Amino acid sequence: MTPIRTIAVVGAGTMGHGIAYVAALAGCAVGPDYVLGRIGRGLAGLKPFSRAALREYARCFRDPRTIHATCEDYRAAAGIDLVHDRKDLNKKLSMPVLALWGRQGVVEAQFDCLADWRAVARNVTGRALECGHFLPEERPAEVLRELERFIGRHNETKS
Repeated sequence: MTPIRTIAVVGAGTMGHGIAYVAALAGCAVGPDYVLGRIGRGLAGLKPFSRAALREYARCFRDPRTIHATCEDYRAAAGIDLVHDRKDLNKKLSMPVLALWGRQGVVEAQFDCLADWRAVARNVTGRALECGHFLPEERPAEVLRELERFIGRHNETKS
């Protein structure tokens, strides 16, 4: 029997990440098609990503620790993060919050982003950008402008 040295994961979400993690722990190289397929599934595909960025994503996701951390992030969102949210239910963040999200992404489709943030913070501004999930890659100049405006506006109020 020929040992498996490389595995290509076809799957989504927690299950796909879990399979990739177990394969990586077993010493298999997780093929870059998995991670590139995950980040390229939006309307823009892989176009917003430079070749250097794609190489870096693939390099990082060959490391079992990266895959594990990704799994833990998803696991926390469905578990301990909810416990912490319930404990803080009657508290509101006092610092200014800038919320940016992609109009073609999951956040726009499934949430009222500003209303959700205003439920947990006193001073929320933000808007949807014309992009998918990867705002800095898809709209770098626009993200930078929004951050500069936000920081500038709040630096002025402290002066």
